[in-house]
Amino acid sequence: MKKTILFFLMLAGTFFISYFYHAEVYRFLLDQYYSRAYPDRSYMGRALKLYETGKYAELKEFCEPLIFVYSGDNELKRLAGMNYIRLGEELKGAELYASAIDGETGGFDAAKVIKILYYNRSYGDLLAFYNRRILVDNMDMAYYYGVSLLMME
Repeated sequence: MKKTILFFLMLAGTFFISYFYHAEVYRFLLDQYYSRAYPDRSYMGRALKLYETGKYAELKEFCEPLIFVYSGDNELKRLAGMNYIRLGEELKGAELYASAIDGETGGFDAAKVIKILYYNRSYGDLLAFYNRRILVDNMDMAYYYGVSLLMME
């Protein structure tokens, strides 16, 4: 009788622990898998190849668990953001791209993201580009920055 009660308590404890810590366990298992399957960030090579060959739907499926595991990889987040834009999920892609900006980001991709954020009224995300001095010398982008500053006041 005591063994049966002990067994059910252990079983209930296992369910309780797995319910509350499933995200951490899932992230740990994915990290172990990707660190063995793609050592030294070689997953970026595959992701870039998928993007360049136009396999955007396949890249989306490939990148989603990688972003969950490697949330600090800005290069991966920028690539995934541009991929979402290509798939028609412009706001989601622009926000993901904006979350990965750094001082070296610029050019056509950043200008496209700035326009998407502006037309979707995401002025706070747009001002993150301005605060990091990305394309501030570009006259076309100055309009978007100026209106965003005005709208945030």
